Amino acid sequence: MNPMTDEQFQALAQYEDRFRTAIDGGWCRYPGLAALQTMASVYTSVTGQGIRINSGCSRCVLHVVQDAGRVYFAEKARREAEETAKKEKTADNTAKKKTAAKRKETTKDAKV
Repeated sequence: MNPMTDEQFQALAQYEDRFRTAIDGGWCRYPGLAALQTMASVYTSVTGQGIRINSGCSRCVLHVVQDAGRVYFAEKARREAEETAKKEKTADNTAKKKTAAKRKETTKDAKV
């Protein structure tokens, strides 16, 4: 899989509610041809697999929305995990700095 760009992620983010309904509920409202084309384009770009759009077939539309939704939610989870790791690393570094400062003060007090 290729990494999803911020632009692609934002393009799909507006359809998050439709993805959730399609994946969890097994149905979706017709999102429109432009939305289907965007979903298919991002899906193909990220996975390298072509996806066929038959906008007259409700089952085909559902599959496009589900497939694009799975890619979107995988990317969303990856970004959230990355953000959490950054926050934990920052908190860990802050704690280390405080500990080092305390040690320095303790050593300074012991010498006096």
